Amino acid sequence: MKFANKTPFDALCYQMVDKNDAEYNVFVAKVGFNLIQQENGEYRVDIQDENSVPLSFQDVYAGEMNKSAVLVESDLAPYKPYCDVVINATAYAPGGKACSAFSVKAQLTSLDGEITLWSKEVDIIGERRITRNSLTAHHISQPKPFLSLPINYQYAFGGECVIDKQDKRASRIDKKYQLTEEQLIAYGDFPPCNAIAHTACMSNPIGLGFCESWYLDVIKEDCWSAPRIMNVGRALSNSHISKMLKGKMDLSDPVYSPAGFGFIGRGWSPRLAKAGTYDQEWIDNRHPHLPHDFDFNYWNGAPEDQQVVELPSGLHVSITNVRPDGEISFNLPNHLAFILLRAEQGVIPQPMKLDTLLIDTESLTVHLTYRYLIKADIPISAAEFRYEIHPLTLLDKLYPRSSV
Repeated sequence: MKFANKTPFDALCYQMVDKNDAEYNVFVAKVGFNLIQQENGEYRVDIQDENSVPLSFQDVYAGEMNKSAVLVESDLAPYKPYCDVVINATAYAPGGKACSAFSVKAQLTSLDGEITLWSKEVDIIGERRITRNSLTAHHISQPKPFLSLPINYQYAFGGECVIDKQDKRASRIDKKYQLTEEQLIAYGDFPPCNAIAHTACMSNPIGLGFCESWYLDVIKEDCWSAPRIMNVGRALSNSHISKMLKGKMDLSDPVYSPAGFGFIGRGWSPRLAKAGTYDQEWIDNRHPHLPHDFDFNYWNGAPEDQQVVELPSGLHVSITNVRPDGEISFNLPNHLAFILLRAEQGVIPQPMKLDTLLIDTESLTVHLTYRYLIKADIPISAAEFRYEIHPLTLLDKLYPRSSV
């Protein structure tokens, strides 16, 4: 099958094999828009048709790989069951006046505003400290006023406790908290490969607020930083802190879930569990194919409350407190990305599914990733990626009526 890109946008065709060993042709394309602020303060979108945004072939991190938040995930996912809604942003205090806390709310609606397609709100909080107190209630200090904060998982609940072998304090660690030989082998060459003791919040190992008593005892501290981004209406209680210090957190509790709008790490909980089981049976009987318990929802990188069953191309976006001057809102046009299949019986247009909506309120860009799958054994001679800005005229263009 031949593949041709009939647009100025980046597109690619590749093959994938699912967990039942069926082969598919996967078509992926990416379309970008610039957000232009007008004199009245509102934003309009300009499509990037001259300097089109390229497909991403690898994950892009905010800092060090696996130790910082993912800003952009690879577009080469074979299939996403849902549409990821992802926002990279900085939170700004309302009115440009320092305050101790405020919220950021994002919402997608139909173009007429009648139907809410998705919404989410998070609390942004000033710097705080948690103080351990085994005799009375644990204490969280009052938040300090602030002007802005990146909405990044390094400020959400999470983190890790790690002591290296070379650390002078390593001798203080009780044997039951030290890593076993099996755990050290599992780390391999990956950090923290030099650790003698290590525990982490597996739902967000790069965050703030996670701590356990053994670690505080070793470093001889009783205070540590509290998370600054929380799910709206959720707060760390004395009970939550006590359970955490004892290593008895329930990661299904929303208080312990990392709050934000960005991509969840591939190795974080609960995403990692969806990758399936890679044990000796898999090595003996399935390698290199996917395990039978692989869940394709693994490829959805957004938090679960940012995964939408389906989104239209045309929609209205509004996000509060992510620009120094306040809210940002704009309309995405109702364009159509599609694959034109050429077969013996003629041409067959197939709409592509929008499966990633990535908004960056700092760079003022919007990236839309579309995907379409078709079984590899279907007799198709050629396929073309096309993009129509006037979808209602598509059928007339593909199947012009003959004049009488």
